[in-house]
Amino acid sequence: ADHWRKTGVSAQLDFYNAGGAMFSVPFYSRALDVIMAQYAAEAHTGCSLVAVDGAARTAWFERQAPAGPVRESVKFDFLHVVPPQGPPEFIRQSPLGDAAGWVAVDKHTLQHVAHENIFALGDCCSAPTSKTAAAVKNQVPVVIENLLCALEGRALSARYDGYASCPLVTSRGKVMLAEFCYDGQVSPSFPLDPRVPRRAYWALKKYFLPRLYWNVILRGHSWPRTHTARSFPERLPSLRA
Repeated sequence: ADHWRKTGVSAQLDFYNAGGAMFSVPFYSRALDVIMAQYAAEAHTGCSLVAVDGAARTAWFERQAPAGPVRESVKFDFLHVVPPQGPPEFIRQSPLGDAAGWVAVDKHTLQHVAHENIFALGDCCSAPTSKTAAAVKNQVPVVIENLLCALEGRALSARYDGYASCPLVTSRGKVMLAEFCYDGQVSPSFPLDPRVPRRAYWALKKYFLPRLYWNVILRGHSWPRTHTARSFPERLPSLRA
């Protein structure tokens, strides 16, 4: 959308989302609605992609209506598809999985709800937060500490607060840095209003976070907690994609 705007290309933009809003945290979702409006892009929520005919350039989306599922065919020139997340099949079919197929853990201790000698984190566990590298970074020390507690017969002392981070690219050169904990608690690492897309966050995403991932997280080094719960006015600040 940003590229087309800058190059003068007129395009009809539609965003189909299986969820009920642009983002799971209302604080950020309302800001994204403003960004979408600036691009004259239309959001369609509660719509799941069920089929694509590439040759005919047609996609089918399904949404739930009072009378039952309704399908809609949509013509496209360009279609970008993100597949839904799901648990590994071997976990879904095992006694470790919950009804949805994720490893069933206590969302704070990350210990399995039925098997005390099992802990889980990351993309396979049932912790009700976004499955991101930022979430894993904050889950790892919790699992390490609680594993040691379990091995030594002590009460589990570490707790995961549900922290996750989603750097949302709103244009080439700007990022909205969405950071939050359980129950949508806004918990940014910086005191600035995180709803405002900033060039500094673009640099953070492009240059710093990859180095943090490869050189610190994957090598098992610790990194201090940077996020904290903060309050911001309900009224949206001035936003520009």
